[in-house]
Amino acid sequence: MEEVLPIDVWFMAILLKEGLQTFQIERFLSRRMYKLPAGSALFETAVKGNGTALLPIFKNLIQLEQREKLTPRIGEILAKSSSPRAQELAQSLFVACWHEFKHPFYQQEVMGVSLFHF
Repeated sequence: MEEVLPIDVWFMAILLKEGLQTFQIERFLSRRMYKLPAGSALFETAVKGNGTALLPIFKNLIQLEQREKLTPRIGEILAKSSSPRAQELAQSLFVACWHEFKHPFYQQEVMGVSLFHF
């Protein structure tokens, strides 16, 4: 598998936010992301220290729905996968977001999504 970089996570979230390439991103996440090595720090690296820059696409990282559009989210796609590896990646994304976004509103969103899925 080609290397997946933290910037790729950003691009996927931006494309989902804009409603572009959603099928291709869902397909990539559901078929290829679970092939990352165990203990991958991809989401931690993508999120840690980048909270301010990622704030506009926070919903596209984790939240289940958006009122304007019903587009999938990265965490949701991984968490709904039948692959234990994909679910592990979703958990690592939720944990990274929990640690980066300290405001109670965002932590409540992370907690709500992770309780729903796990």
